[in-house]
Amino acid sequence: MPVNCDRSDGFQRWLLFRRSLEHPEDPRVSYYQVFAKSDTTLETMVQIAGQRWRIEECFKFAKDQLGLGEYEVRSWHGWHRHITLVLAAQNISHRLTTLL
Repeated sequence: MPVNCDRSDGFQRWLLFRRSLEHPEDPRVSYYQVFAKSDTTLETMVQIAGQRWRIEECFKFAKDQLGLGEYEVRSWHGWHRHITLVLAAQNISHRLTTLL
């Protein structure tokens, strides 16, 4: 659904609504505010919004299983090393589970 937005630089705002296809009787509806180029298709918006769930699942796994949320940041270098190590471990873990 387009939202009134006076933008002359080729961008538009929309509200994108989502409901569960697995449980159509569920009255809950999620929504996103989209700001993209005016010629962006609905299919593209849906694809990109759907990526959010994959990213959230990856971060949840990294926090729960690999200690992503356990580091107390004291310096940028330490934070960067910790995040890099956790994401590398997550990548290896994911590859091992797909092989088994």
